[in-house]
Amino acid sequence: MAAEPTRINFFRHGESISNAGAATSDPASIPLTDCGRNQAEQIAQSYEARPTLIVVSSYQRTWQTAAPVIARFPEVPVEEWPVPGAEPLHGHDRCRAPRLGRALLEVV
Repeated sequence: MAAEPTRINFFRHGESISNAGAATSDPASIPLTDCGRNQAEQIAQSYEARPTLIVVSSYQRTWQTAAPVIARFPEVPVEEWPVPGAEPLHGHDRCRAPRLGRALLEVV
């Protein structure tokens, strides 16, 4: 009998204020916009099955994106993982979200 395949979902954070054009100085504390919070709610509502693990980075916007999923599935473990290589992407006064960062990881 074949083993069930592992399913992994990656979600980059919802729209942040820097994605929307605001100048920022601290990559870790860039929050989501109203649009980004709505996107996070849509992610949470899109789940048909309970995830087995939720992974976020230390960035505020990833926690804000994951918050509705965490609220919907409070029994699911949440782990904070580093985002290797993300810091060099933030060398300017106007920060942009790292392309390497992901908000959620689902393994079922």
